[in-house]
Parts: sequence; structure tokens; C-alpha cells
Amino acid sequence: MGLPNTEKRTLATGYRCILRMGKSESLGKSDEVALVTSFDASEDFQVQDATVIGYLGPISIDPQGYTCSITIASLVPILSEQLYDGANQHYVHQWLPYREDFMADNGMIKIPFMDFVDKTNGVVIAAFRGVIVTSAGTQAEGNTYIRSNVQMRALDVPKGVNPDRGTKR
Repeated sequence: MGLPNTEKRTLATGYRCILRMGKSESLGKSDEVALVTSFDASEDFQVQDATVIGYLGPISIDPQGYTCSITIASLVPILSEQLYDGANQHYVHQWLPYREDFMADNGMIKIPFMDFVDKTNGVVIAAFRGVIVTSAGTQAEGNTYIRSNVQMRALDVPKGVNPDRGTKR
């Protein structure tokens, strides 16, 4: 049964959203990493106003920088059990570097390609290139699953994915 007052099926996270990571955009079942309870991805385009004395408002707006931030909440699996049918038993924290490695050169673990896919209909909800994990934590509350909260940064967001419609894989 669909949601009330909706005529079409909606894309939803929760029990159907899978995080996949790999070396290229050709991701498959073997690249599935975690069951995602929620994620937030935002792109920030920094701009600089060019102003002139005696003129109200900018005469030009110039690009200055770009940032893509991703925050993920995923379920923490018991490694001896499958979280859902056919799932790899990864823990997103596995992509965090050890402190000693981070302090050394090339200590960050770089993920070439990552996407989120709706498991029910195979639609890619969002995709990212050049991802690194920047922080992580674990959250536990009464009467709920233990969750891994991870923040990441990405170099690029491929524009072939339309979050309103998704992209069929």
C-alpha cells in the first residue's frame, strides 16, 4: 500500500536504501556495503561578489570554491549474521583510518565511487566521486538498532542522477 495522498511510488530511505562503494560507476551486488537508515548530501558553491564604489549591489558574482558534504546513518551489523538478503557484512567505520596512519602521509582512505540505491526498484538516488571519511561515531538508544554515523567529503557529484526521478541501474 502506498503513502496516503500520493499517486505515484516514492523513493525512500530506511530499510530499502543501500550504500555501495567501488572503484568505478559500474557497481553491483558485491559492492553493497551497508543498509542506510538516513543520509544527507549537500553541495556548497562558494561565490564572491565583485563590488564597485558608488554602485549598489554586485557588478559580478564569481565562483570561488566548491564543497560536497555527506552524512550517513547506517545500521551496525553483527558480523556473523546478514542484515538483509545477500548483504556484505561491512561496517562503515572500516573506512576510517587509524590515528597513526592518518598522521602519516597518505593516511586517508579514498573511495573512488560511492552511491545510494533504492533496493526495491534498483534506482540510484545519489552518487559521488572521490570520497573520504572525515568523522564517525556510534549511536545507541533504547529499543532501537545501533547506528554508525559517518561524515564524508566528496570531490564531485555526477550530474546524471536526478534525485526527483533517480537513475535506473
